[in-house]
Amino acid sequence: MDMKKPLMLFIMSLIAFTALSQGSLSIDRFGYSDFRNSDGERVGSGSMLRTKAEMTLPITMKRDEANRLSAWGIRINADYSRLNNRETAAMLNPHEILNTSITLAHIRPLAGRWSMIAALGVGIYAPTNYIRWKSLLGNGIALFIYKINDELSLGFGGGLTNSYGPPVVMPMAYVNWQRK
Repeated sequence: MDMKKPLMLFIMSLIAFTALSQGSLSIDRFGYSDFRNSDGERVGSGSMLRTKAEMTLPITMKRDEANRLSAWGIRINADYSRLNNRETAAMLNPHEILNTSITLAHIRPLAGRWSMIAALGVGIYAPTNYIRWKSLLGNGIALFIYKINDELSLGFGGGLTNSYGPPVVMPMAYVNWQRK
């Protein structure tokens, strides 16, 4: 199947959708570079063209009596890369890679200076000619954040992902430092 027509339709849809949301669209080209093995011998070369779109769709947002935000939103990412590898590098690497995800996120104040961020998402990361059920990735996080002052917030929590094969629970940290 010719991938140019579906790719162009995908890109045009993302451009239209990005105009209706908070998002970005970028096209990046990474020039040719050599690939070397562990002995330092050249085993090929390659370049990459990447099209990336990201958007955030706010679902609801409201502030409480202390002006603290409570919000729900959806984050959508799509990343399509076309690799132009030569020699052994062409045999070892796929020619096209698709990386997409959709995440439902929620932020809410808890008590005093405490707030929470939680998110659940699914995605695909695979060569375009090898998208299977095994390519489906899932993740979730829960972070508890303490606002130390107007410039600094710190948090801790956990995340769950199957990005590395079997489900893995990981500790997570959060740092938000904004100079006024």
